[in-house]
Amino acid sequence: MVQIRTIRSFWNRAAEENPHWYVSSYGSYDADRNLDEFWASGRTIWSDIKRVIGYTPESSDTVVEIGCGVGRLTRVIAPEVGQVIALDISEKMLAIARQANLPNVDFRVAQGFALPGIPDRSVTLSLGYCVFQHLPSLMALKSYLAEMAPCH
Repeated sequence: MVQIRTIRSFWNRAAEENPHWYVSSYGSYDADRNLDEFWASGRTIWSDIKRVIGYTPESSDTVVEIGCGVGRLTRVIAPEVGQVIALDISEKMLAIARQANLPNVDFRVAQGFALPGIPDRSVTLSLGYCVFQHLPSLMALKSYLAEMAPCH
């Protein structure tokens, strides 16, 4: 798939250039990024997600995170659940995310717009935070949504 290679190439370049800005474009591209603030924003976002959807994590839960980037949300989700399957199209973003050494996280390179290897009804929660606007087409979005629904 040429389109997938093009998208992967873009996000790999983004990971090399300024990965935290590409995950959260808060502030100037050229400004020194306050990484403590960046990681703290993950805690705030996760708290908001749980409150809005009425989700209470349990140690037996499995969460799928689509478009995990450098792992901003992954780092705060992982301590609250049994397993996180964190996908991203960029191997280089995943390399940064893996530096957190989270024992219950399976970081995976996304293959197209699907969730291969995740059995139906094996996931407690699947989410993609600020990810779907980057998809190249409505077809790609529909593919992900169709994959996410039977996971539960």
